[in-house]
Amino acid sequence: MPPKYTPHIFEEVGRSLGASILDLTGQHPNSRIPCSEHRNLSAVREWLRAHTRTMRPQLTMSRLRPKTASPTRVPPFARSKAKVTDERKENAYVP
Repeated sequence: MPPKYTPHIFEEVGRSLGASILDLTGQHPNSRIPCSEHRNLSAVREWLRAHTRTMRPQLTMSRLRPKTASPTRVPPFARSKAKVTDERKENAYVP
């Protein structure tokens, strides 16, 4: 199975993060924000704020969804004592 993340992928993520940081600080010489539909950084922030507000009810509702019934688990310390004594009898040293 090939690795999930390769050095090439990490390099691309690093470049994207670097460009984003330069955009946030207003230091990016080739920023694409002025050519986007938002035109400036404050409009991007407003869009993100509005988008996360509309997504928030969907996120909280998914957490409140009733869980499906799952099989009950028996904790390891709750095993029957009869089984343990039978195992001890099998493993007992007989001279």
